[in-house]
Amino acid sequence: WIPRIIHGVSYSVDIKHPDGRCGSFWFRVQPEDGVKVRIGPSERSPAIKSENGHFQFECGEYLRASEILTIHGHADIEDSDIAGMKVEHPSESFAKLYRNSSKRNEQSKEASSATKRSLEHLTKPGEWVRVHCNGHLYLEECVNPPSIERHHDGWRYEVATLSGVEIRVGPSFSSKPTSFILQHSASILVNEKVTASGDSLTWLRLKDGRGWVHNIGEQSEIIMKSYASKKETKPSVNKLISRLGLR
Repeated sequence: WIPRIIHGVSYSVDIKHPDGRCGSFWFRVQPEDGVKVRIGPSERSPAIKSENGHFQFECGEYLRASEILTIHGHADIEDSDIAGMKVEHPSESFAKLYRNSSKRNEQSKEASSATKRSLEHLTKPGEWVRVHCNGHLYLEECVNPPSIERHHDGWRYEVATLSGVEIRVGPSFSSKPTSFILQHSASILVNEKVTASGDSLTWLRLKDGRGWVHNIGEQSEIIMKSYASKKETKPSVNKLISRLGLR
């Protein structure tokens, strides 16, 4: 049993039957300030803490979900931007972060229908991010998944543009700029590369944690040049000796 009302305080409310989807879904974060990850599908649910404050995705970042829960007729509103909005048909949606296949298969069997979920599944803390609330979009669902590459040691890049490049909090031009600017010829390590499906622009995450930069400009001019491609333009001495047949 769960309480309905205690001393005049509501602990549960009536809602319509929620809609649930299970599988593999990709989303991109829309708000400039990013989105926090919570232990349950509600804005009233506690945000998950991390070493730097709270676990969250920044504007422009991609995340993968295994479950989407949409609630009609009710919305827990904590966001000051939409708290004062009058909505005739309130609704909100949350996405549960994708985890490894074995756990996901177990979850999908239980989550296939809200009426078939076990008590353990309903009470177990998860990792949830809000998709939308009363028409306000937080995560945009992707038709095709992005290309994401990661390298523990990092790739070496150099700033090619004379004006330098501004570092942003997230991989998007809508994301807030940081106070850092990489000057011309600055050399950096990148540990993640993200490219939207069908796009030629790639966002590079700096290994030192300062943020993200883009590799090309609006006119497709090169902003960041990979160290490898720079080497290819100037053959090494050993390669030249080999070609001349000196050894």
